[in-house]
Amino acid sequence: MRVFVACSGDENVLIKYRNLASDVATSLVRCNHKLIFGGSSTGCSGKCYMTYRYEAGKIKAIIDVHDTKYLEDIEVDAYEVMPSSFEKNKMIYQASDMILILPGGLGEINLLFSLLEESKKRNEKKPIILFNYDNYYTPLLRFLESAHNVEFLSKDDIQLFSIVNDIKSLERYLKVKDEEWER
Repeated sequence: MRVFVACSGDENVLIKYRNLASDVATSLVRCNHKLIFGGSSTGCSGKCYMTYRYEAGKIKAIIDVHDTKYLEDIEVDAYEVMPSSFEKNKMIYQASDMILILPGGLGEINLLFSLLEESKKRNEKKPIILFNYDNYYTPLLRFLESAHNVEFLSKDDIQLFSIVNDIKSLERYLKVKDEEWER
C-alpha cells in the first residue's frame, strides 16, 4: 500500500513529534508500505524520510516546484515535481492508497481539508487518518463537532476520516486495512 505521511518539515518542532514521525515510519515500512513523501529533509518530515531510508523502504517524493531544493538532500526511488501546491495535493491524493496526517501546521491542516473535500466529491472511501497524538488535534476535532452540531457538516462528512491516538492504535488500524486491501 502507498501511504502519504503529512508532517511538518519545520526544524524547531519538539523532539516528541520528530520521534513520533520516526515511529510511524518504522511501523509503515515494517508492514511493507511504500512512503509517498511530500516534505523536506528536516523536522518531522526529515525524520520520517530518514527512518524509511534506514529501513530500506520504498519512497516516492511529490513536491512543489518551489521546493525542488529538497531533492538535493534526499534519495528517493521516484519523484514528481508539481507546478503548484494545489497540483501537489491532487497528485498526493491520486498517488496514495492511504493518507496519514501527523501533528503539524498550516500545510498539514490544508492538506487534511483539501483531501477530505476531494474524497467527498469523488465519493471515494480512501482512508484518511488523523493522528491525534498527545491530543494535538483535539481543538480541531471540537470545531468539527461544533460545525456538525449546527449542521454545516453532515455525519458523512465527519466519517470521511479516522482518528488514531498512538502507535498501537495506528498499527491495529493498518492491520485491518491491510486485510481489506488483500481481499
